[in-house]
Amino acid sequence: MRYMDEHAYDEITLASVSHALGISVSHLSHFFAEKLHINFRQYINAKRIDRARLMMRESGNTLTMISYACGYTNMRTFRRAFFKEMGCLPSDYLEVLRNRIHGGDSAPEARE
Repeated sequence: MRYMDEHAYDEITLASVSHALGISVSHLSHFFAEKLHINFRQYINAKRIDRARLMMRESGNTLTMISYACGYTNMRTFRRAFFKEMGCLPSDYLEVLRNRIHGGDSAPEARE
């Protein structure tokens, strides 16, 4: 878990992690299914989106900057992963955050 947490923002795949840990891809895949009840990609995306949400709170970060800093190679993939994780687009989430900072709407809902 520590290895994946340290490398979640790099170009990471199930195969690269299994190779680095010296275990088979199927063993690692089964670990996620049995112990965490999610798949590898869901775990990595959750880590990346959590980081993106934190970065959105910092001023001066564009969504493109955040996307790349969180390990996404393009905005389309970032938007799709963010929407799947949070139920809204990153631009909508960021707008609500900015409104909140300026005394507007309430904060975006945390995912369940």
